[in-house]
Amino acid sequence: MNIYGAPAAELKDYTYSEGLTKSGWVWDAKTLDPYIADAQKAMPDSKMLSDPMPDAKERADVIAYLSTLRADAPIVVDDAN
Repeated sequence: MNIYGAPAAELKDYTYSEGLTKSGWVWDAKTLDPYIADAQKAMPDSKMLSDPMPDAKERADVIAYLSTLRADAPIVVDDAN
């Protein structure tokens, strides 16, 4: 599952909080940074179970790593030829 660039609350097999489902968020640096810093502060009804990550450099490193996990574009095979 690619996180970076994906809409929040996208997985079909998980019940997300109402706030996250209705947020319209797309996971990018702008949304991930405050959410990783303190999910409960960023989204008060969040179901995210994690300790806050107050260190901005650590968050930037996590976000940079997540941004590298994007899938390659699928190869399209033209069967018509």
